[in-house]
Amino acid sequence: MRTVGNSVIPNELRNKLYHITGAMFVFGALILCGALALTVFAVDANAAEARKKSADNVTVSSYTATAPQQIIANQINPRVTPSLRLAAPGDRCIGDLSIPSVGCALTGWVIGQEVYKAYQDPEINCPGAYPFTVDTVHFLLGFNPVDTNVVFPLVIPISVDIEALDTTTNPGCRLPGAVLFSGAPGSVSIPQLLPSTGPTFFDIAVPLDVPFVVNGPYLVGFRFNDSIPPEWRVAIATDETEVLCATYNLWDTTLGFVDLGDDTLIHHETNDSLAPCFNAPPDPGPCPNGKPCFDFDGRLLLWSNGVTGGTPPTPAPGIAILGPLANDKLYGSTDIWVNETSGSSIIDSAVFYQRTASTAWTRIGVDVDQNLALAQTAVFGPGQGLSYLWDFSAETEETHWIKVEIFDSLLQKAVDSVSVFLEPTPPVPSLNSPSYFGRFCDTITLTYDIVDENPASGVLLKKQADARFSQSLGTQYQFALGDVDGDTADGNPASQGEFGDFFGGPSVGALALRYWHGKGFSQSLRVGGSTLTNAQAAERLAIFTNVRVNGSLSDEEFVLGFRQYLLVTGFGELIVEFKRQVTYSVLRNWTEEVGVCGLIRIAGSSGGAGFWFAVDGFDGLPNSVNSFKVRVSDPQDGTIKSLFWRDGFDAGELFYQGAWHKVEIVVGVKPKNWVIPGRSGIGFDFVSGSQWSVVVDSSSDGLTDGGLYFITAQVTDQNSNLGEHTTLLELNCASFAIGDYDGNGVSNVADLVYLVSFQILGGPAPVGGAVRADANCDSTIDQADLIFYINWVFAGGAPPCH
Repeated sequence: MRTVGNSVIPNELRNKLYHITGAMFVFGALILCGALALTVFAVDANAAEARKKSADNVTVSSYTATAPQQIIANQINPRVTPSLRLAAPGDRCIGDLSIPSVGCALTGWVIGQEVYKAYQDPEINCPGAYPFTVDTVHFLLGFNPVDTNVVFPLVIPISVDIEALDTTTNPGCRLPGAVLFSGAPGSVSIPQLLPSTGPTFFDIAVPLDVPFVVNGPYLVGFRFNDSIPPEWRVAIATDETEVLCATYNLWDTTLGFVDLGDDTLIHHETNDSLAPCFNAPPDPGPCPNGKPCFDFDGRLLLWSNGVTGGTPPTPAPGIAILGPLANDKLYGSTDIWVNETSGSSIIDSAVFYQRTASTAWTRIGVDVDQNLALAQTAVFGPGQGLSYLWDFSAETEETHWIKVEIFDSLLQKAVDSVSVFLEPTPPVPSLNSPSYFGRFCDTITLTYDIVDENPASGVLLKKQADARFSQSLGTQYQFALGDVDGDTADGNPASQGEFGDFFGGPSVGALALRYWHGKGFSQSLRVGGSTLTNAQAAERLAIFTNVRVNGSLSDEEFVLGFRQYLLVTGFGELIVEFKRQVTYSVLRNWTEEVGVCGLIRIAGSSGGAGFWFAVDGFDGLPNSVNSFKVRVSDPQDGTIKSLFWRDGFDAGELFYQGAWHKVEIVVGVKPKNWVIPGRSGIGFDFVSGSQWSVVVDSSSDGLTDGGLYFITAQVTDQNSNLGEHTTLLELNCASFAIGDYDGNGVSNVADLVYLVSFQILGGPAPVGGAVRADANCDSTIDQADLIFYINWVFAGGAPPCH
């Protein structure tokens, strides 16, 4: 049984085979000649022998199939490519290992929501092919519906991509690596099929949105974006050449991509003739190691086509919205941040739009500088990349769509969009007092402001904190990684290693994966049934984040590449979030209280590579100048160290190597659907109006003197929207001088005046909590406490309780 997501291949369907010998010659000729446009090309297996043609005179346009054809081109989203984007065309060339010959067809194999990959090297068929411009992806698929209730046309949502090779995880084998190009999702329409004793085959030819240039071997991918009804009886075709590390299928959440040439996983026929493929499944035979067996005759007939010597002057724009993500619920404002994915050097601007289900697109902002975030045409503050800070407090509370268009100087554009739910006036409580790291004795009143127009209820949660918190991270020395072949000249020239300074991001990313692996989330370190070492995980992250391709690493590439890695390798078990303009309280709440594994990037000097750290924990409380200590795993020297942190004007700063560096971004890695551990309720109340006050009583709420606690206030409005605010408080009665109510460290007449103001005039409570006003320890705050305090100050009486 093969599982992908929630889909399953029943054993009785998996190995239905059909003999299609007659198709091999026609198919072999077609892939060599002619400019293949968007094509659905039908081949009737029974009549193919009578239609053999030579490779010199067969083209798509001259071949007539027996089955009627209906081509719906706009469902693939073809794009007209400007002539200036290709140099003088050279010979057309197939990108596969060799000219494939059709051997067998397997029905019951394609179930949908799955990915197939095939190794490509145009140099084999066209010497001197590189640079090579890939313009079309082909997949030979057969269809043989036998259910009379099947409705035609058969519409199949698909997409294609091009991937770099990962040759380090399993040296000597070409595994799927980072996605270099991802085509726009589309669909292909299969027309009415005539009755047949076997499947009718179609060459599904998908043109790339923009031709993509490669300078070496690559993998081409074909994705079925939806489930495939079994009654369609979709067949994939293979040749009869068993080759390791050549074709792959995304198998399940344990194995990931399976090598279809691996005899330890996929059973192969020992008889090289076509006879065993005729109409009946062969005996799968014994399989080693007790692993499941599926018959697979050779390599997939999945290939690419293109032009030798085509070198676009610059790629057309590409785009991916990094945040917010689809279906996010947003409160008040959001930082819309996008990544230009093609690496174009002529990006001109990004334009941001929004709409609802009942309104048209409205432009909300423009960014014309990737180093500054702009509101319309006015600079409102420093930013990173192409971004826009959208204040949507005046918008409606409902689902909105956000769209971003990127333009280059040739007026070529790329578009991405997401749907999100907006809550313009969120029920997020804002703490007025006390301050973060506030100290109190016995009881304290927390006062919150709430801007939501219809708050309903609130709950207070506590979680024990540690003065010296540690996640017990490991260490990793980035300069010892990346040089996998002993040739220090084939990677980043800025260092002696292949990646050098830019390997910091992948290094700390690997530490985050190892951290969660130790907590039972192991999928993101598993490839092909094996667990990756830290060095192997870092290498794969370097591929996915395009360090190998670009020789550098941007924040955008790190976030996007890390997410792609987790989807491919970990099947979404872990997710990546990010925060920009981070303060110490935000960092500590996110890392220690929420429980993410935090990765910090700080800016380098003079625009250098910058530095990445994994957050191991925090040391102590703030010092006298309100600086904090953050303990990190530093890949620059492979050690754990404490660095001073201070909150700057718009973001935190870390003191590193003798200078203060701005914190550009903090990336958080956590499990999907994560439930924050260690929280417990200490109070519930109904909330109305714009303020909410809650009393924390150490005795009734189970707090211990000398303890450090995260206190989280959660407010829910009448529409079930939930907002929260977390602060860190210390219960420490010993930290307050007896009788010092104004908090200046001295007990004198001024504190008596402070006490009188609190009791009689409604002034502020004593610093540390109102309970300290109970001077005579009778558990009641009244005039007797004033008399007790006067007797202590002027007559040498007993000292106050607090």
